[in-house]
Amino acid sequence: MQATTKGGAMKYGTSSLCVVPVLIATMILVLAQPCFSATADERDTLRGVEALNVLVTTRIGDEGAKRLGITKDQIQADTVATLTKAGIKVSKDVRPYLLVSLSIISISHPTVDGILAYVYTAQIKFRQGAVIDSTGMRASVTTWDETRYGASTPTKNMNAQIRASIRTLVSEFAKDYQMANQP
Repeated sequence: MQATTKGGAMKYGTSSLCVVPVLIATMILVLAQPCFSATADERDTLRGVEALNVLVTTRIGDEGAKRLGITKDQIQADTVATLTKAGIKVSKDVRPYLLVSLSIISISHPTVDGILAYVYTAQIKFRQGAVIDSTGMRASVTTWDETRYGASTPTKNMNAQIRASIRTLVSEFAKDYQMANQP
């Protein structure tokens, strides 16, 4: 932000002042999302699944977001560790899979040095085979999903915050999996 002083008071250019309300509004909208848990029907679709695969996709939207250093390998390792700790078998040799997706963009402004904020979407979907009633065809369908949105001003531990958000989603899935597969 360009700031000058006149008589001891800070004076900001009008273009830089527009950034702050837009950033605040964006963060409020993103963080005010409701949190939903899986329905009983969604949870029941996990019954009988003996093992699952993990597929990670990332969309790091710009150079600013790339500076966070979050990698597919980190997310894959975090996800597998969380599932394994919950007693869920992970195997690359099975078809049902947990899709973990992360998208990150940075918000900046030409009059501001550096990044104002990061906005991200973390989503997990459990996909498995199903038979279409009307045709008898098999298809891969999403039977459980959850999404979280986040925004933050840049901090040193932003990487850890985003990875923790993904682990929370995976833990929610693991809890529902465990409930569906209780003896």
